[in-house]
Amino acid sequence: TDISLIRVRSTSTYRDAPPTVEDLHYRDDRDELLELFDEGMTDDSRIIVFATPVTIRNALNQVVRSESDEHDTVEELMATGGSKLFHATLVDEASMMDLPVLFLVGAFLREACQLMLVGDHRQMQPIQAHDWDDEDRQTIEEHTPALSVLDFVRFLRGEGDSDLSYLERNPPEWADADAVLPMERLQVTYRLPQPVADLETELFYSRDSIALDSRVDNPTIPDVRTTLDQDWLRAALEPDPRVTLIVHDENRMRSESPLEAELTRQILDALQTAAPGESTSPETVTAGVVVPFRLQRRRLRRELAQSVQVDTVEKFQGGERDLIVLSMTAGNQ
Repeated sequence: TDISLIRVRSTSTYRDAPPTVEDLHYRDDRDELLELFDEGMTDDSRIIVFATPVTIRNALNQVVRSESDEHDTVEELMATGGSKLFHATLVDEASMMDLPVLFLVGAFLREACQLMLVGDHRQMQPIQAHDWDDEDRQTIEEHTPALSVLDFVRFLRGEGDSDLSYLERNPPEWADADAVLPMERLQVTYRLPQPVADLETELFYSRDSIALDSRVDNPTIPDVRTTLDQDWLRAALEPDPRVTLIVHDENRMRSESPLEAELTRQILDALQTAAPGESTSPETVTAGVVVPFRLQRRRLRRELAQSVQVDTVEKFQGGERDLIVLSMTAGNQ
């Protein structure tokens, strides 16, 4: 099939694209973008573009400013409907997209064409970077969190289970919501082993009548218990349980915990860790540590091997390792 795959990016640091994907920077590859938008986006073209909505806006703005005699900015082009390029748009991680960005996506979609949203409303909500530690105005707890695209669609379907009273309207009354806004609930996971899938079903997805079914049989971590002296460490590294909870009674720390850093270090030092793609034997595992606070991330990065990724949950989104340690910092939270 003669389909062109094009990635448009805004950053200078990026993962290498597969050889079948043409890689363009929205500012540095202006000539190629001019050719793409001027000649490639026709009714007969077979092109798939991978980009964020803002990057598409910036790329198109470069084209307008360079070539258009009628418009000075892409916003002027949008006002005339001239920015409608795509016959279909698929939005991944839609639970992290807010409504203004969705409206931006709509500016690039042709009339009577298809918009598909893929996401999980039980996962992360839209995130806005902000230095809350130094905030002297209302705290984030006093503000209404951003409304995600998925939650808005669920509201329109009459399925919202959270307080959306601030919208100051009731959802539409449909004779058949699936005929207007169809939704497919996927129940098969190709990442989580069944015990973890069962835990997530019980904690989250049972509220959506979803029972996750695992189609993977990930190996357990190597059994290193005979090399360990401490009872708690042997219990923590027993291979069979897929989820282990370690409880401690230190309750003074809030955003940085030397105790949890030490517990994490001992757990990972007991194993042979390697970065993804660098594993050399069945006894080697990839490992990551997810933390809620930057201070804890800084401490753990100093104390752990470089092969272990330590990051906040939003930075780790999409990451996958043989072993994940979740360090919540406060033992009583």
